[in-house]
Amino acid sequence: RYMYDDQVAGDISKSYTLSPGDDIEIELNLPEPQIVTLRALDTAGRPVEGAAITLLRETSGDSPLMYGRTNAEGRLDAPIMLASSSDAWLLVEKAGYAATRRPIFDDRRPGAVHPEEVVVLWPGAGFECVVLDAEKLPLADAALAI
Repeated sequence: RYMYDDQVAGDISKSYTLSPGDDIEIELNLPEPQIVTLRALDTAGRPVEGAAITLLRETSGDSPLMYGRTNAEGRLDAPIMLASSSDAWLLVEKAGYAATRRPIFDDRRPGAVHPEEVVVLWPGAGFECVVLDAEKLPLADAALAI
């Protein structure tokens, strides 16, 4: 649950050359993580349970970092801990609601504790349709991309 950006990784990275049988001890000095708490509400102010919280990094080939889902109060069970990252976004998703992206906070000092972030989820738009061929007959198993 600790995310670091390229600058932090560059500051703490060290290279080691090991031979078979070598035994070394490595000391890591990581900066204090930032702490973020998050609550998901619907447009009426009711908690949204089961919303998935993911950290996305636009410049990284890494998989998104999944933090979990919100509880009955609309909160994550544990705060999010991350180091400063200028290109990261929190993604909040739940079926039936529009996905919401929030930028990571402006204060990027190590150890910063942010006030609770409230994310309002709006009901998602939906539609029904029938896919027809050129002769106006329904198509089964047709792929539809929006």
